[in-house]
Amino acid sequence: MKVTVLGAGLMGSALIKSLLANEHDVTVWNRTKEKALPLTEFGAQVVDTVEQALSGVDIVIGNLRDNKTTEAVLNTSHTAELLRGKTIVELASGAPKEAREAKQWVDKLGASYLDGAILATPDLIGTEEAAIVISGDLGLFEKVQPTLSAFGSAIHVGSEIGSANAIDVSSLSMMWGALFGAAHAVAVCEAEGVDLNVLGEFWKSSGPVVQFMVDDFISRNVDGRIEGDQKTLATVATHYGAMHHLESVMQDKGLDNSVLNGYKSIFAKADAAGKLTSDFAIISQFMKN
Repeated sequence: MKVTVLGAGLMGSALIKSLLANEHDVTVWNRTKEKALPLTEFGAQVVDTVEQALSGVDIVIGNLRDNKTTEAVLNTSHTAELLRGKTIVELASGAPKEAREAKQWVDKLGASYLDGAILATPDLIGTEEAAIVISGDLGLFEKVQPTLSAFGSAIHVGSEIGSANAIDVSSLSMMWGALFGAAHAVAVCEAEGVDLNVLGEFWKSSGPVVQFMVDDFISRNVDGRIEGDQKTLATVATHYGAMHHLESVMQDKGLDNSVLNGYKSIFAKADAAGKLTSDFAIISQFMKN
């Protein structure tokens, strides 16, 4: 299939090179053409206008700043007729609501739409470690999957538009949770004079334990076992009590506890609802307003 990629930044360039390495015919449009010209050495055709980029291609891959930027570029009087019958795969980051709005204007133009997200850094594109999550019509996904597989593991995560973006932001939430946790850990160890290398070694052994707890948390929410049972790993009260130890250290050492206060507000809601003896998995219910 002939493919157009919109956007040739770090990620876009990685996508383009991977497509070319897999013998795809690739056209590239970038707002600043000069920045995309080095890709011609790999076999890409870099064009001046969006209209040229849409001419004679089957798939249009959006990798601009966000969904709104893609709409501003494609949803114009000059491009409307050129998009008819084409498949647009949006890989820029965005919110699920924005993906659903994008499908509406794409449908009006007579094109097909899949929303997606790239769960990888540019250096991983083209390897199995790169996950490309896609949502939308399954038949349409299967049609373009061979092309998307050039980027890594192309995974269909649901027929509902927005599901891919939901997975993306959920993954970011889990990543930031881990990174802010690491920030807390580094701050505490530095304040208490603990060698950070020791912390690093400890994480290597405790990381799998945390992964096991996360897996249990998710499976309990899937199965509806959030109140707790004989296999409960820890109750809300257990975690709440342990958090007070961290709070004490941070107050004693004058460390920023703004993130910790967010945790406390969720624990307080569970406490007010009388759920301290429930499995920690019930905390998911108190993330809702």
